Amino acid sequence: MQMYGPGLPELVAEATNAAALRQVAHSLRGASATIGATAVQGLAARLERLTAKADDPPALAEAARQLQLGLEALVQALQRRLA
Repeated sequence: MQMYGPGLPELVAEATNAAALRQVAHSLRGASATIGATAVQGLAARLERLTAKADDPPALAEAARQLQLGLEALVQALQRRLA
């Protein structure tokens, strides 16, 4: 998860690159499903769906922002759990 999180803001800034966002969202959806992080999985799935059309840049940016927040919360929870 930490592999994707730091790069997400840059991808959001380049929201015109829907293919890159879709690839990250797809990978995050799978990784989060593997560890049972259903909230992040849902956020990643939403972003992945939005990138299919890529016709609403503000919605795309908001979905990516929500995914970033979800990832940050997940990483913090995992760090607390492993501490």
